[in-house]
Amino acid sequence: MQFIRAIRINDFRSLPKVELADVDNIVPITGPNGSGKSNLLRALNLFFNGEVENGVALDLSRDYHDPEQKRKTKKVIEVHLDMDFGTGLRADLQQPILKLAGGGQPVTIRKRWLLDTVTREPTVELRFGSAGTEPPVVGDEDRALVERLLGSVRFRYISNHVHPTTLLRSEEDNIRRELFRRLGKSPSFSTEQIDKIREAAGSLMGTVTNELKGSAARVSNVQLGTPKDWGELLWVFGLQMQTGSAAGREAVLHGSGIQSILAYAVLHMLDTSLGSEFGWRRGAIWAVEEPESFLHADLQAQLAESLSRYSNSDRLQILFTTHNTAFLGVAETGVAVGMQDTTSDVATIPRAPLIDAALASGVTPYTHPLHVGPLKPLLLVEGRDDRELISRAYADSGEACPYVIKAMEDLEKTTTGGVEQIISYLKGNASALRARPTASPVIVLLDHEVSDGKQGRVQKALDQHPTSGCYLMPKAERTPGLKADMPGIEAYLSLDFYRDAETSIGLTVVSPGDPAAAGWELGVEKAELGSQKKNIHQLLQDRDDESDIAQLTKVVPWISRLLITAGQGTLPV
Repeated sequence: MQFIRAIRINDFRSLPKVELADVDNIVPITGPNGSGKSNLLRALNLFFNGEVENGVALDLSRDYHDPEQKRKTKKVIEVHLDMDFGTGLRADLQQPILKLAGGGQPVTIRKRWLLDTVTREPTVELRFGSAGTEPPVVGDEDRALVERLLGSVRFRYISNHVHPTTLLRSEEDNIRRELFRRLGKSPSFSTEQIDKIREAAGSLMGTVTNELKGSAARVSNVQLGTPKDWGELLWVFGLQMQTGSAAGREAVLHGSGIQSILAYAVLHMLDTSLGSEFGWRRGAIWAVEEPESFLHADLQAQLAESLSRYSNSDRLQILFTTHNTAFLGVAETGVAVGMQDTTSDVATIPRAPLIDAALASGVTPYTHPLHVGPLKPLLLVEGRDDRELISRAYADSGEACPYVIKAMEDLEKTTTGGVEQIISYLKGNASALRARPTASPVIVLLDHEVSDGKQGRVQKALDQHPTSGCYLMPKAERTPGLKADMPGIEAYLSLDFYRDAETSIGLTVVSPGDPAAAGWELGVEKAELGSQKKNIHQLLQDRDDESDIAQLTKVVPWISRLLITAGQGTLPV
């Protein structure tokens, strides 16, 4: 959920001026140590929770950006957020939006911290209005309304020195409250009520158990310690985890890595189970420093995948700092932070250059391209045009893409695509291929006209991995009316697109004398298609018309089903 849509920060610590637009539902932030990554999260914590860090109040003399140490008497820190709280707000939460912003979302909320001339303590000026406008100051009579609206989104700041045990312990009361909310009111204490407690505890921790079952630690069950009878006057809360057939042990007795996975699963359960907040909480924003801490490689990949999945809900937005490529790969864009003198340079950049910049600067160690990003299944296609059109087809279809989609040039920049380069790459990187989890196969998808022999050679190179496989685009699903020898992914573009291309870019289109007898209406010769390829795909972008790739969009479910038969040598139907 994109609660925060834009961030603007002025004069906070190393951040003299930050402007981030189009903030996504999950935002990785990377940069060298000391560059100011954490200051971005601390500024947000100040905005929501009134603290720079947990338990650390704002000190304008310390936290104001003053690189020349001039000790200015007028020190002002500003944080502006464009926010969208979603639909279905309760009337009391909707009130400030209706009254102060004209009823529309997103809204702009600005807080300015300045020194009171009398008390010499920081005071906060609050502004609220429609996004894209200069928000007016909120009067005393409306301040509580705006603060209540802000409070409808819980902001969690998790610093990098917080051990997962501390996180688990800090949530004991919240878990107990959620458990008893599910139990409801009881007129008396009875054996039946004890059973209900145990049943409710199992239900409450069900999603957490499912999350941990897939972990590298092979946790088979997560449960709450509950009273055996009402004679136990004191109920000592406890999370217990069971591995294999062994008896359950307190969560804090397990290793730090599995505790981390458990801690985030518990926080996700709490922050998306909003009944304990009497229905007025909209969700949560997490600001996490280096979530890879305490985790080995397998658990890092698992947590990166979990955070990506958590953020796709309508209840949670996640921003986090990281030095780890598994986490950098979870979003299409991320934030790069650099340092010039005492000033942080902050910018949003796409995923590939973000990872390249992190590797080049030494922020992250070298990671093999087959292991960069969350270890979702990899759909490997021949060229960038295939990658872009298949990604676009998934977006148009509305179906969740189960893959990370990459072209050969994404794995090795010197390549241009083609079957021979794929074979060579897979053979030369067999050990990296073997090291991928079985649940994260490499699915190679080739053009429909590739020969059976070449497909077999790719499959042989993939046999190093038990669940990976090579497939050809389905010939039967090409655009009806196109000439049968149309090669490549262009065989799935619409007839109307080619008619427009003939006029717009001078594409030479051929037609049969008798379409009914020939069985096709138009075509493009292979040489002409090759020479105009760049112009064709530029025109596709310029037109931005879903109907141009409607036939390819129909193939999306087929592509997704390749995962079911991966490694079995059969095609989905």
